[in-house]
Amino acid sequence: MLTFSIQLNKNQPAAAQIVRAVKRAVVSGQLRAGDPFPSVRELSKSLKINPKTAHKSVAALVEEGVLETRPNLGTEVSSGWEANQQDKAVLLNSDIQRLVVDAKMCGLGWDEFLKELETEWKEIE
Repeated sequence: MLTFSIQLNKNQPAAAQIVRAVKRAVVSGQLRAGDPFPSVRELSKSLKINPKTAHKSVAALVEEGVLETRPNLGTEVSSGWEANQQDKAVLLNSDIQRLVVDAKMCGLGWDEFLKELETEWKEIE
């Protein structure tokens, strides 16, 4: 069972989508330092992807310091990784794009869109 959320899109490389989803889960607190991460086999089976793709994703996350491997214990979320501003912006990019497309489809103008965004921002604060 996966400990993070992801819906793979066939228009983008699966490995990159997995890396982005795991980073998002860490930034949002869905995954926390020390949480166990699925094995390559579990990841491959859960997402119905090639084991090489799962391995590529995990290797990239380990290389970036998001995950760490512990001999005889498995892979877990690292306590030493923190997203920088660029990471955070990249993680939000697809959500922002969807939001803008939805706003345009609903016929909102730029000023109306910003007003709605500001209202939501203030409600959450």
